Amino acid sequence: MTSDDVRKGLLNRIKTGLLSYVLQSDLADKVVYSISNQGLAEQLDIDFDDPWNNWIFELRGSLALDKESSRNEFEYELGFESDRVTEKWRIRTDVQVNKFTSNFENDGEEFSSSKEKYLGNGSVVHSLSDHWSAGIFGGARFDTYSNIDLRMDLRPAIEYNIFPYREVLRREIVFAYKIGYLYNDYIETTIYGKDKESIFNHSLNVQVRFRQPWGNVSSVLSASSFVNDWRKNRMRMNSWLSVRVLKGLAVRFSGDIKFIKDQINLPAGSATLEDVLLQQKQIATN
Repeated sequence: MTSDDVRKGLLNRIKTGLLSYVLQSDLADKVVYSISNQGLAEQLDIDFDDPWNNWIFELRGSLALDKESSRNEFEYELGFESDRVTEKWRIRTDVQVNKFTSNFENDGEEFSSSKEKYLGNGSVVHSLSDHWSAGIFGGARFDTYSNIDLRMDLRPAIEYNIFPYREVLRREIVFAYKIGYLYNDYIETTIYGKDKESIFNHSLNVQVRFRQPWGNVSSVLSASSFVNDWRKNRMRMNSWLSVRVLKGLAVRFSGDIKFIKDQINLPAGSATLEDVLLQQKQIATN
């Protein structure tokens, strides 16, 4: 160790010792300091006393009732989410129950509608490095509107973030590729004559998000298709921009566009007037 190394080491120790006192003085707003990458890594590895072990649980619910002389609607939704996010792992689950009923009268004729949906999704993602992660996604669903008596899917995935994951709260550009197995059991026979079927599909998602002092930008592009038939595909882009105008005031712009060509779940036969008016069943897109 040279004398210069000793001098630098002593100077660093003195600066560190004086920092706490300077931060309590009138000079605090004029002090600029930094933490080295090694020091930051050590700081992130500190174990904090968390009785929930990094788990976050959320229980939600909603209830809506709309009643008029010739129409009444009732809808409720219950949901439960759990998340555990650490430097290396992201574990998430989501369970949802939704039911909607509607009745209305037209020229003495009564129409009634009922839609139910139950779903559960889960994912486990492991960070392989500052930019790469891998995981597995799965779920199950029952949905009368979509003609689904039972849907199950299981998809491994790989993800790449252009920016280090430690910057995710400020900025991210993420590419995620998923490929996996999808099983559908239908309530009614489909337009393709299927009562149940197994499919392999894959998807590519691109998510861009920036959080800056002037506002926030978020955009998600998702494209998917069946592995054995690329003509059955869908694409969706959802974007929004929030610009800060004044303190406490922001203007938001948003847009959503979809292209759908994979409606293999549509029931055979023509939709009735009741189906169209009450939106009981999913209708083919143009």
